[in-house]
Amino acid sequence: MSIEISELSFKVNESFSIKDISINLKKTEQRYCLIGPNGSGKTTLIKILMLLIQNYNGEIRINQTLITEKNKDAFRKNLSACFQPSYLISGTVMDNIIYPLLIRKQDKQKALVRAKELAEKFMLTGLLDKNPETLSRGETQKVAILRSIIYKPQYLFLDEAFSSIDLVEGEGFKKSVFDYCRENHITLLFTTHSLIDALKYGEMIFVMEEGKIIQSGTIDEIRSSPKSAFIRSFFEVENYFNVEITESFDNHSQGVIGGEKIFLPRNFNKGDNVSI
Repeated sequence: MSIEISELSFKVNESFSIKDISINLKKTEQRYCLIGPNGSGKTTLIKILMLLIQNYNGEIRINQTLITEKNKDAFRKNLSACFQPSYLISGTVMDNIIYPLLIRKQDKQKALVRAKELAEKFMLTGLLDKNPETLSRGETQKVAILRSIIYKPQYLFLDEAFSSIDLVEGEGFKKSVFDYCRENHITLLFTTHSLIDALKYGEMIFVMEEGKIIQSGTIDEIRSSPKSAFIRSFFEVENYFNVEITESFDNHSQGVIGGEKIFLPRNFNKGDNVSI
């Protein structure tokens, strides 16, 4: 499976448009990363890829088939997305997680079993009976992500989907999501403002500015030949800080910079001095 958009343009409003975008997302279990400043069009592009927006100029092809108003719903069943902020339906957390399976006419008892297995994998079983209105923003985001992956879509689009999750516990959750996608042959495109996430998880990078894809390639290719001031600043790592590790835990550490406590999403040894 592949998703290919060719010379695509879309007028968002009187002052902003998506312009002449051509990209090919091949079904290679690859992690695509979309970066760009706020307002550059990243969310709109993901909505177009999800076949949620019509009236664009250009072409979208999935498996070489031209997407039209008549066939888009059939293809959309193999796509999934999670946006920031995320919204949950009324009921329980369990009702939210199984919802995509039920609308695909899957047996409810099998859906419940599948949801319990997924919640156990991501250590969210304690939330299953809760009302979504009682959840924190981070918990809401986690539930929304589980809802987006439970039916194992062929393509998953995550739009700043981890931004509300606590930094320390979020790193482990994030890695579990990326690992799950690879294990289940899900091709992933995610947006981020985090240089660390781009470096760690992005295998092919698209850079978007002012409604255009201005550069694409691997991390090394883009860093070695940046085509804009934004790209240079995003990948510029000049400021390092020395951190004294004061506490070490299973999956994170606590350190001190200038008398201020900080948390690091890695397990360093107590007493270490590390540069970040």
